[in-house]
Amino acid sequence: MSKLDSYNAMIVSKYFITITDFINFELVNHKFLGNMHKFHYNPISLSQRDLIYFPNIESLHLYKTTDQTFPDKNFFQKIFWFPVRYSCTQFNNYKNEKCGETSSTNITPNLPKNVFKNVIYYFDDAARYGATIPLGVHRIAQNCFSNKFQLDCCSMPSTLVALDQSCYLNCSNLSRITFSKNISSIGDYCFSRCTKLSEIVLPERITILGHSVFLGCSGISRFVFPRYSGNLPPNFFCKCSSLQNFVIPEEVTVIRGFCFYECVALTSVQFPQQIREIGDSAFHSCQQLEVITWPQNVQQIGKMAFYNCLTLKEVTLSNNISLEEKCFQSCLSLSSITFSQNLVSIGKSCFKYCSKLSYIEIPDCVQSIGEECFKQCDSLSTVVLPKYLKNITNACFSNCYSLKTITVPDKVSEIGDLAFSSCSLLSRVVLGTSVTFIGHKTFEKCLKLSDISDVQKITLQDLLICIIIIIITMVFIKLNIQIKKKLVLKEIHFRLSYIFKFLLKT
Repeated sequence: MSKLDSYNAMIVSKYFITITDFINFELVNHKFLGNMHKFHYNPISLSQRDLIYFPNIESLHLYKTTDQTFPDKNFFQKIFWFPVRYSCTQFNNYKNEKCGETSSTNITPNLPKNVFKNVIYYFDDAARYGATIPLGVHRIAQNCFSNKFQLDCCSMPSTLVALDQSCYLNCSNLSRITFSKNISSIGDYCFSRCTKLSEIVLPERITILGHSVFLGCSGISRFVFPRYSGNLPPNFFCKCSSLQNFVIPEEVTVIRGFCFYECVALTSVQFPQQIREIGDSAFHSCQQLEVITWPQNVQQIGKMAFYNCLTLKEVTLSNNISLEEKCFQSCLSLSSITFSQNLVSIGKSCFKYCSKLSYIEIPDCVQSIGEECFKQCDSLSTVVLPKYLKNITNACFSNCYSLKTITVPDKVSEIGDLAFSSCSLLSRVVLGTSVTFIGHKTFEKCLKLSDISDVQKITLQDLLICIIIIIITMVFIKLNIQIKKKLVLKEIHFRLSYIFKFLLKT
C-alpha cells in the first residue's frame, strides 16, 4: 500500500470537520507537521481562537450565518457559502461591495471583496430589481414570480441552478422560457397554470423535478426532454391539453400517478424498455391516445392508469405484471388484449365498459379476477377462463350481452352475485366439478339460458333439504314472524328454488 505524502495529506484534510481533526492529524506523523500552514483559505468554520492555526489565510470562507467574519482582518476575499438574499449582496449588509463569483482555489487581489456562492432571488428582490434575473443569482425563491400576470417571457442567467416551488405559478401570459444550461432542479408547481407556454426545452443537467411542474399548462404542444434518470413525478403534465406526443427518456423507470392526466390531445407515447411501474391515473382520460409502445419490463400498472382512453385499441402486457383496479375501464375502442403468460392478477373493474372487446383468453397462472372486471363488455362473445381460477367474483361478466357460452374451470368453488346477470344471449353454462356456491341473481335476466351442465350432481337428499327449507320459509312468511332469520331464509328460498327449477329439467 502506498504511503500518504504531505501534498495528498493536505487534500485529505480538506474534508475534516473540526479543528481537533486538524490538530490530531499533525500529531500522527512528523511529515504532516505544518499542514494547516499550507492552507490559504479555511476549510472549516473558524472561531477567534481557531484562527491562529491557519496563519496564511488569504480568503475567508463563511459556511454558516453564525460564522465569525473577523472585521479587523484584511482578507483578499470573503466567500459566502450559506444562502444570501440578492438585495443583501448589493447594499448595506455587506458594505456596498459588489457581488462576484470565483473559485476559492484561484484568488487574485483584484477580485471583488465579497463572493457569494448561494444567492437567492426573493419576491421583494423581484419587486425592486424586476423580472430579469441578474447574473450571480443561483436560486429563485418560492413564489418569487407567482401570479405575475403581466410577465410574458423569462430568461435565466448562466449562474442559475435551481428554481424553487411555485416560482412562476399562475403566470398566465408567460409564453417563453429560456432555461439556464446549468439548471439542475425545478420545484413543485414551478410553472403550473402558465397557460400560454407552447414549447419547453429542458436543460441537460436536470436531475431533480418536483411534482405538478407543468400542471394545467394547456398550451404546451412540444416538450423536449434531455437525458434524465429520475422518475417522472406526479401530475407533471396533468391537464396539458395541447401535448400531442411524448418520448419518455430512456433511463426513466417509474411514471408516477396522474403524470399525463387529461392530456386530451396526446396521441402517442413511447416508453423506454426500463419502465417498471406506471402509476395510478397516469394516463387517465387521454382520450386521443391510440399508439403505445409497450415496454417489456413493466411489473405494475396502477389504478385507473388508462381509464377513459377512448381511442386506445390494443394492449400487449409484459411478463410478471399485476393490473390494479379500473386500469383500462371505459377504453371504448379497445379490441385486443394480449395477456402475458405470467400475469399475476387482474383488478376490480379492470376492463369494465370496454365495449369493443370480443375475445378474452386469460392465462392459466391467474388465480383471481376482480369484481366487475369485464362488466358491460357489450361485444364480448368468447371467454377462456384460466384453469387455476378459484372464484368468479361479483358481477364479473354482468351485462356482457354477446356472451353465449361459458365454461367454469374445475378449480372454481364459488360464483359471485350477479356474475352473469343480464347476459341476454347466454344459453349454456358448463359448471366445474368444484362449484359449491352460486351467488344472488347470478344468472338474472339470462333469458336464453337453457342448459347448465353438471346440475345432476345435486343428490336426492339435497333436493329434499331444499324442499324442507322452502316450506319452512313459507311458514315464516305466512305467520309474519319478524326476525332477522326471515330475511336469510328468503334469500335461501330464492337460491334453492332456482336450483330446484333446473333439477326439474334433468
